Amino acid sequence: AHHYEKSLKIKPNAVLYAKLARRAIAQKKPAEVTKWLDNAMSIDPELPEVVGVRVELLLSQKKKEEAYRITSQALAANPKNCELLMTHVAVNWAMGYEKPVTSNSNFAIPLCPDDPRPHFFLGLVAHTFQNKDEAKKHFKKYLRLGGETEKLPPGY
Repeated sequence: AHHYEKSLKIKPNAVLYAKLARRAIAQKKPAEVTKWLDNAMSIDPELPEVVGVRVELLLSQKKKEEAYRITSQALAANPKNCELLMTHVAVNWAMGYEKPVTSNSNFAIPLCPDDPRPHFFLGLVAHTFQNKDEAKKHFKKYLRLGGETEKLPPGY
């Protein structure tokens, strides 16, 4: 983080600010989240990485409807952006909308072949409907593409 902060003083960068904000969300440091996210948004509020962090923060604050509105608008303007598409999938999952999670994840697989997240969400949907074989298949692919074991439901 310290390295990022030094380089940001030299050349402000919305993507780096977004990464620092995302890490601050994970560390539950709201003051840092606000600082980094405000900096990122002042440079480029439409940047997919910035939208993603903004939505992640809204979801952590249980503001699902606002997160849904933001991702819907961003995705309408840029429907083939992997970051926006997967952010929208995460919002749909948080809202309990399995059908759009499935359809958007399946749409994302050929569009974003190196992204583990579509397989993660397809695995979650399969797990929810107790299709363990299908869930295992997707979780295996998720891990192979670099997904994190800690995020998987118990038993996988």
